[in-house]
Amino acid sequence: MKLATLLPFALIGAITVPPVLAQGHDHDQDAPAKQAPAKDKEKAPAAEGKEDQKVMRVQRPSYPLTTCPISGKPLGDAPVEKVVKGRLVRFCCGKCAAKVEVDPSAAFQKIDDAVIAAQKTSYPLKTSPISDAKLDDKAIDYVYGTRLVRLASKDEIEKFQKDPKAAMEKVNKAYIDAQLASYPLKKCPVSEEPLGADKTEPVNYLYGTKLVRFCCKDCIKDFEKEPDKFLKELGKAQEKAPEKAPGKEKKG
Repeated sequence: MKLATLLPFALIGAITVPPVLAQGHDHDQDAPAKQAPAKDKEKAPAAEGKEDQKVMRVQRPSYPLTTCPISGKPLGDAPVEKVVKGRLVRFCCGKCAAKVEVDPSAAFQKIDDAVIAAQKTSYPLKTSPISDAKLDDKAIDYVYGTRLVRLASKDEIEKFQKDPKAAMEKVNKAYIDAQLASYPLKKCPVSEEPLGADKTEPVNYLYGTKLVRFCCKDCIKDFEKEPDKFLKELGKAQEKAPEKAPGKEKKG
């Protein structure tokens, strides 16, 4: 009688347990699939925001427009900034920022034209940073972010895009070399320490296309927090520099 009464319970257990285990196994498989997208969504904005901040920091110093590329209104002191396809675009308001996502080509063209107009006259290289070929009438004005790069021909655009860093290093070095001789400040704009004190070589830093010299690398971080404050001193010194030159020429 005992075996007879136990057998039905054993059979019931054999029938009911496998479905429960199967459900548990399915739940374990489903859980990661449901949670993974949530994790990706949490991480994506942070990573994307970090990359956008880097693009803004690099392209902001040489951004050429003072008006919104959509409305044409002045940007003011607090423009709306957005990175679109790896490029910084500044707007007068959020509505204009939303419009550019549909078709950024017109905004990009305005930025490109303004970059070329602002940087071409002071562009320091007479040869291509890709081939070292002479820049003649066939030279191409190519805009990389908010920086002008002049190439010998259209064929060099693809080569530049494969390794922009190497080409930009040549352009940046040329900008620094071109401004070193006439650099007006004798002191670091941040620490106010004399440049070259204790026989240490000053740190040459390019802010957009403008040379700024520091006593050490640590001062760059403080400069980047509020560059306008320190650039005022450099601007005043550069304004005075041309006034001295004519006087010297007359004495000679």
